[in-house]
Amino acid sequence: MRRLLAFFLLPMMGTAVAQIDDRGYNVPPASGQGVDFSFGEESYLTADTDIPPVSERDEGPSIEVTEFQFESVPEFPELGITRAAVEELAESLRQEYSQKPNQLASGYTEKELQLLAELLPTPDDKRYTLSISELEQIADYILSVSDGDALGGLRQYEVKGLVDLLAAQRSNKNLEARDDLKTINSLLLDDLIRLIKRQRAERGINFYELEDIAAKISAFYRSKGIFLAKAYIPVQQVEDGIVTFGILEGVLGGLTVAGNQGYSSEKITQPFQPLVGKAANSESIEEALYLVNDYPGLVLQGSLSSGENIGETSLDLNVVEEKSWRATVTADNHGAVFTGDNRLLTMVDFFNPTGRGDILTVGYLKSWSPLNSDVAVFQYRAPVYDERTFVYVSADVNDFTVDGDGDRNIDDLNIEGTNTNYTLGMDRWFKRTPGLGISGGFAITEKETDIDADVDLPSDGDKVQGLEFNSSFNQISKKYELMNIAMMSIQYGDFKNDQIENLNQDEDFYKLAIDWSTLKLLNLPFTDYSSYILATTKIRYSESGLPAFEQLPLGGADAVRAFDVSEFSADQAGYIGLEWYVEFPITWISESIEDKLKVALFVDGAYGSTNIEINSRSDDWVNMSGVGVLFKFNWNEMLGTKISVAKPTGSKSNMDDFGDDADSVQTFVEVTFVYD
Repeated sequence: MRRLLAFFLLPMMGTAVAQIDDRGYNVPPASGQGVDFSFGEESYLTADTDIPPVSERDEGPSIEVTEFQFESVPEFPELGITRAAVEELAESLRQEYSQKPNQLASGYTEKELQLLAELLPTPDDKRYTLSISELEQIADYILSVSDGDALGGLRQYEVKGLVDLLAAQRSNKNLEARDDLKTINSLLLDDLIRLIKRQRAERGINFYELEDIAAKISAFYRSKGIFLAKAYIPVQQVEDGIVTFGILEGVLGGLTVAGNQGYSSEKITQPFQPLVGKAANSESIEEALYLVNDYPGLVLQGSLSSGENIGETSLDLNVVEEKSWRATVTADNHGAVFTGDNRLLTMVDFFNPTGRGDILTVGYLKSWSPLNSDVAVFQYRAPVYDERTFVYVSADVNDFTVDGDGDRNIDDLNIEGTNTNYTLGMDRWFKRTPGLGISGGFAITEKETDIDADVDLPSDGDKVQGLEFNSSFNQISKKYELMNIAMMSIQYGDFKNDQIENLNQDEDFYKLAIDWSTLKLLNLPFTDYSSYILATTKIRYSESGLPAFEQLPLGGADAVRAFDVSEFSADQAGYIGLEWYVEFPITWISESIEDKLKVALFVDGAYGSTNIEINSRSDDWVNMSGVGVLFKFNWNEMLGTKISVAKPTGSKSNMDDFGDDADSVQTFVEVTFVYD
């Protein structure tokens, strides 16, 4: 009867209900026990729910996710994207979002169990404390009865079960059950159930968190280069905590070209055709863009737009610049003393003359001081097979006379001659991306020097036919703000002329050449100026005596700048140069941020030796070094100047007459004008 009265009077009794438990006793509220009469919406944990369309989604319920499944998983094993890898990532994310920091094996944290303990009645006995395992038992029991529907005082069996559990735990500790257990009633049990449900809900995953997980799966694909991939959560009915994801790989569905005139659309899209119909890979698209921008006279940009079908994208290629020719005029004083210090070189490039992405270059060089050298240049380069492979042919002919620069002993010889150089070769890009470029190739060469004079000379020149294998490497590290460029070649040469007696010169030779440059950006404290260091290294090695056109000059504008280019040339040599640049804006001349004055301090050093005997003296060697200052200026991509002023700091050799002018200052000037 008492229970029936409680059932009918409950809506009218208000707070008085809190004083009656399931057994009908009038009891005071437990110490520390707060009764929550809020009827606001409770967060809850569920394993079964409906996920609506994206436009209708809010935070949603907390889903007790037991497993992530996928409608399909686009796999790219070569990139490390497999179904197993995606499922492993999804499972780790499920655990990450379902767990809380410091979570125990039972699924609770000590802090959560402590909150539970604060709601439970506590005897006065100071020996009584609830252990972690006991609190876990209590929490599990409360969770097990949380799904029952009971109103007010009708949770008598659940309440009795909780009282019995607490009494048993005390009995295990040789403690008697106390009257404080009588304070446990259905209202306290409801508070405990709400607490456990709220804590459990924090382990669930809501709709917003599911979207976060989908974004991280998308980021996994994009980090591997599939930059258009997108994981999403389709409309679904979640049962038993199983949530299904879908993944769109982002297929490149088509190509468009705009702004082209000289280059055909077929030629421009050629590097991209193998990518159509496949998942858009950022590295492959970037590499194709670089290969197309290697086409002579062409500057191309690409952008992505929606494709015709769901999950497809279109690559729109826009020609920004397309030039048909370019003329370059360069004046410098980099020439050799005996064949003319001052030079004027005119080069004309014809871009894409046959529509195949080829380039034809013709040029003419004239030296003066005095007028004693004329050079004609011809080069042609064209792609074959694909956009990565090129064949080239080049020829240059240099007619020269030797001037003694006041030395009558040389002038009276009336020496004149012709240098010819013919090359047929092939190069191929194996890798062409923003961060890494690798190429290799080979060339067949014929080089000849024919010398004539009024008297018989020890040699009337050299003729060498050879084969050369070469490779190049360039790498850019954004992380370390570093750029490396390296080139290496291995060359074989066969002399076709008679060798001079007593020079100990072989009938053929091998030569190894390595060039390496490293650029490192630097930040200048307390300034906005850009700064960088450029290190350049050259290595040449041969066991044979080389012809003059295969030796490395150790002086000049491209080596130790404190010495003349005619100072010494070596069969075996090593050179290193360090340049520290600071860039200054020149707003009083140009408003373009690209136009800057670059000032550099540099130091050069080189060592070299020869492998032939001269006057019974073998292996001539030199060691030279210098320091100086360099100025560079570019304006409007049309005019460029470079001036270096250097002074020797060291010159040693086994030759008596070497380094006679080692105290002099050497100046090199170069001015280039470009018109297109």
